[in-house]
Amino acid sequence: MCTIRTFFHLKAGKPVILSSYFTSLAFFFFLANYLTIIK
Repeated sequence: MCTIRTFFHLKAGKPVILSSYFTSLAFFFFLANYLTIIK
């Protein structure tokens, strides 16, 4: 959760394109961690 808050804090100061890129990137890492936990 701490990383997510930091991520959104950093995202607030970025341009729209970068923020959307980091959003999809964070979503990808979240999905990867979620699948790893299931395994």
